[in-house]
Amino acid sequence: MALLVASFFLWPLAIAAVCVALLTAFLVWWNGTVERNELRESAQEEGVTARAQERERTHVLHARQREVLSTVDQRTKATQASLSQVTASLGQAEAQISTLRGDNEALKIENETLTAENADLRSRLDSEPSSEAAEVLALPRRTATDGGMQWSDLEAPTVVNLDLLRLAAPLLDEVKQAHAN
Repeated sequence: MALLVASFFLWPLAIAAVCVALLTAFLVWWNGTVERNELRESAQEEGVTARAQERERTHVLHARQREVLSTVDQRTKATQASLSQVTASLGQAEAQISTLRGDNEALKIENETLTAENADLRSRLDSEPSSEAAEVLALPRRTATDGGMQWSDLEAPTVVNLDLLRLAAPLLDEVKQAHAN
């Protein structure tokens, strides 16, 4: 401001003041332009860096998502394989159950047939006279006798008594005689 006041008195000084003011304005404009360009370049560099970082994060995210999808796909395939095995086992079990039901029905029918035959045989057995019981003879039983107690000292054994003794233990004497020789 002091230059403007002084420039009213001196024309050459006024021209110099205007030139200095214009030069200062040009330098301020030039400095602003340079700073603006530097800011623009730094903003562009930051934008490029941010986009590169975002691309890297996106790439990592996509890789993780692919891994997760791959894991889910493997688990799904394993579950489907397990499900198909269980389905096959279920089919086999159902077939076996059906076979067992058929066998059970066949056994029921066979059991009913055998029960009817058994009842028929029992009725025939009950209806026949007991002629078989009449043909059975009662056999005499052997009596075990002590050979030393049959006779007293004064008695001698008779043929009948010896035969009775042999009936009581027939083979014992023969075995004793065979071993004695």
